[in-house]
Amino acid sequence: MKISFTFLPHYPWWGSGTPAYKNNLAMKVGAFPDQKTVEKEHIGVLKTLQQYTDVETFPFPQELDANGLNKHDFVFSRDSFISNQRGEVVISNFSERERQAEAEQMALYLKDKGYSVYRLNNSAFAEGGEFYYCLKDDLLFAGISRNNIHGISETARLLGIENVQIVESDSFHLDTVFSLLLDKGGYLIGIIACLELIKNSKSIEQFAKKRGIELIDILPIDTIGTDGKGKIAVNCLPLPGVLIGGDKFDTPGVEAKIRNLGLECVIIPVSQFRLSGGGIHCLVNELRY
Repeated sequence: MKISFTFLPHYPWWGSGTPAYKNNLAMKVGAFPDQKTVEKEHIGVLKTLQQYTDVETFPFPQELDANGLNKHDFVFSRDSFISNQRGEVVISNFSERERQAEAEQMALYLKDKGYSVYRLNNSAFAEGGEFYYCLKDDLLFAGISRNNIHGISETARLLGIENVQIVESDSFHLDTVFSLLLDKGGYLIGIIACLELIKNSKSIEQFAKKRGIELIDILPIDTIGTDGKGKIAVNCLPLPGVLIGGDKFDTPGVEAKIRNLGLECVIIPVSQFRLSGGGIHCLVNELRY
């Protein structure tokens, strides 16, 4: 699988302190990430990812890289687009309008790399962090917090995806309460989710039972939490046979259940990136299977 990864800006990331975005309670507003730790963690993530998959790197755009300009989260390449892993992408239409400049820059990069880039209409809202896509199962999981139904349906149509499972929560992005597990062939074999924070949890339970897949219920502490103070351990990148995350789960037995499914569980610290509410899943995005 080929995934995206973005280099850091020249000026310290959030050198002016993290801003506030609508309903992202995990953002430590005004916090200053320690730049040395940011750089160390960033290198650690890249080196580890390169051990498990093909990584395509993107420069941090000069247009957003300005001293004191802190209204961007471009390091989280997940948020700017949704991919069908076959060379086609939909550029996010952010409901948080201050972030739209990130998507426009990413669109330029992706076009330059030869990807087919599709756009949503103005009333269709969709953000990359609200989706998980299983290519082998042709199955798109979609959050409904910063997405809307129009955005979800248009994204699926443009990317040629037939099957959509909506996951309802108050979390700003699906990947702060939910993750997937893929077997070595890339097929869905498990879901990690905090059922307490998912409004249609019964539907998710029924889906897992019907599919015969493992459903691992986690505590709110392993998500964004109810007050934004969770550790967001669930924000993981599912690769075939591997789950890569930014922290250990506090919920007892999660790692053991993952390994019992025949998967490797890898942890890469991302403490400074979590100050902006993001983790491993946010830092990358699938480009091609």
